[in-house]
This record gives sequence, C-alpha cells and structure tokens, in this order.
Amino acid sequence: MKNSNSSSGGISFGGLLAIVFITLKLCKVIDWSWWWVLSPIWIVFGFILLFLLICLLMAWLTRPKTPAEKAAAACEKLVEALRERHQ
Repeated sequence: MKNSNSSSGGISFGGLLAIVFITLKLCKVIDWSWWWVLSPIWIVFGFILLFLLICLLMAWLTRPKTPAEKAAAACEKLVEALRERHQ
C-alpha cells in the first residue's frame, strides 16, 4: 500500500547543472574555477535571497501606520490647510 503522505523530492535544474559541472571538473574535462563550477548553486540562492528581500520590502512598505505616524500625518494636513487658507 502506498503512503499518500510521502512527497517525492526532486532535483532542480540548477542542482543538476551543478552536479554535471562538478563531475566534469573532477574528471578534468573542464579547467574552471570552483566558483564557476558551483555557480548554479549560488545563482539559485541569489534568486531566493532576491525574492525574500523583495517580500520584506513590500511588507515594510505596506505595514500599518503607528498612531504616532497617523498623528503626524494629520498635523501635516492641518498645517497645509491653514497655509492655503491664509494665502
């Protein structure tokens, strides 16, 4: 009987490419720096980091305002209205 809760993991394209590059490097088919050989892994981590940074930035930009920020915005609007009235 097959367990329905089991997940079948897999290897990503970047992981497969890294394995191919590592194999070619160890078999001395390519004479690349290890930085280039492992670059598919760094690129995947870079995309994940970029995605997380964008998510954090969006969360920070859309955060709810604190009462102090709301009060300051109300004061700024009041000052602008009074300036327009006296001109």
